Amino acid sequence: MSDAGPASPSDNGASDTNYTGTHDDTGAGAGDGAMPLWQRGFYMLGYGILAYFTFWVLIVMAIVQLIVVAIDGKPNTDLRRFARNTVQYLWELLAFLVFASDERPFPFGPFPNIPD
Repeated sequence: MSDAGPASPSDNGASDTNYTGTHDDTGAGAGDGAMPLWQRGFYMLGYGILAYFTFWVLIVMAIVQLIVVAIDGKPNTDLRRFARNTVQYLWELLAFLVFASDERPFPFGPFPNIPD
């Protein structure tokens, strides 16, 4: 058999040592500015709480948009734009939580702004 079999999920080009806790707390030796696992855990706790509330804000916005469409016959464009940006924000929160992204979302990064 050859060694060219399917890549494992961890073979994405990123180093798995960023979050193993094997490097010191300052991140020295990581070379890429990765934060230590304990620090990321605190961020994940906060972002998890933000994701929970963001989800429910989106549910309320969906209900409000449904009422607006029932009354006016068309969606409110400002609410729709804000909802799209909020959905993107929720995606960024979840991506950070599941280690799909190392970029910290708002409030430590910019709030998403999806152009029309």
